[in-house]
Amino acid sequence: MESPNILSIDVHHHSFPPAYIEYLSKTSQRPGGWVTEEWSVQTACAYCRSKGIGVAILSCIPGGANSDDDLAWARKFTQECNEFSAQLAWNLTSPCFGFFAHVTNLCEIELTRKEIEYAFDRLRADGIALATSYHKEGRLHYLGDPLFTPIWDALSSRKAVVFVHPVPSASMAKVNAALPPPAFEFPPAGVDAIDYFSEQLHKSQVVSLQDMKRNALQLFPRFREL
Repeated sequence: MESPNILSIDVHHHSFPPAYIEYLSKTSQRPGGWVTEEWSVQTACAYCRSKGIGVAILSCIPGGANSDDDLAWARKFTQECNEFSAQLAWNLTSPCFGFFAHVTNLCEIELTRKEIEYAFDRLRADGIALATSYHKEGRLHYLGDPLFTPIWDALSSRKAVVFVHPVPSASMAKVNAALPPPAFEFPPAGVDAIDYFSEQLHKSQVVSLQDMKRNALQLFPRFREL
């Protein structure tokens, strides 16, 4: 008897909606410091087939239009990215796409609550993708910040899946611009050396997840973190 062909689920599958490509072109940005290859639905499907992936959960690389610079543009960017991903999730069956919705800036509390509502109720998102930290008016906020309590409340009430993605360290400006941030380790003043990926492990766990487990995980036990 032949063993069944078991397909995997890829929960870390970045897509580049037209709005994201336009943003990168306008701002000459490289997401996370990486040079990215051209993305298309066809290449994504071919990759999934070659790797035995049955379901790919799409998400945008954290970043994009900055709400401090232009909130209206940032909101439009988020909506267009999420609607593009939703269309792929609705219309394609081979491979099957799902998506984690992007949010503009967690520090914009009421806006984020509305985006969560729209993502789940209108776009039928499979979850929400969050960065390890967010900036507003020059201040850095990690996910365990009490400022975000209403967000965790909204996510918990929906038993939402939350996909947490690392972002460059707050001290990344010290990195040589000729090389991508993930290539570096460096010691910001007063702390041990961290690199791009350690933002997820060091900052999020040591600073944020301790607070999150004490606060969010106890107060809002129904959300599910990836």
